[in-house]
Amino acid sequence: SGKTKYVDTYFKVENDLDMGNKLFPAIGVQRELSFAGHFNGNSHVIRNLNVNEPGKRAGLFACLRYDRIGDRTLSVVENLGVEGVISGDVVGGLAGEVTYGALRNCYFKGTLVSTGLLGGLCGYCSYPDVVILDCYAIVESATLSQSAISVGGIIGRIYSIGGNYSNSYAVIRQMMGVAEYKGGLIGS
Repeated sequence: SGKTKYVDTYFKVENDLDMGNKLFPAIGVQRELSFAGHFNGNSHVIRNLNVNEPGKRAGLFACLRYDRIGDRTLSVVENLGVEGVISGDVVGGLAGEVTYGALRNCYFKGTLVSTGLLGGLCGYCSYPDVVILDCYAIVESATLSQSAISVGGIIGRIYSIGGNYSNSYAVIRQMMGVAEYKGGLIGS
């Protein structure tokens, strides 16, 4: 993770995965090396994921961001379930940040810990081409530090209102800490 953008690369999960609660680095930790491929979970679940990226973007993917290549949309994550504990600054169950990307038919269930932005699926969405479709988040526990800015059930913060966010929902069962902005689906 973190060494390539995986531009125009397709990944398909063949089985459920149990990460055994072992520390796992978020994929694409550096913004310049964000994940820019296609990840098809093939209706499988990644369980017991433990990502801890202090002061950074955190999720299974730290940052989904694609380069425009013709009319193709890269940076797609679809048909995937993620269960576990994610902690960092800009935190989402699936992705810390999504820039020109898509989350389709995915879910997150577990615990999130943030010092900045927290969203059940995505901590921060920027630019109008983001798609979140047929997804959900069940956050058993959300913990916010004193410096937390924004928390939302699906998205912590959106930079640009455009995009397609539909047929998705979130539940936050327990929230500890305070954020300046809060929203059931989108924090700010």
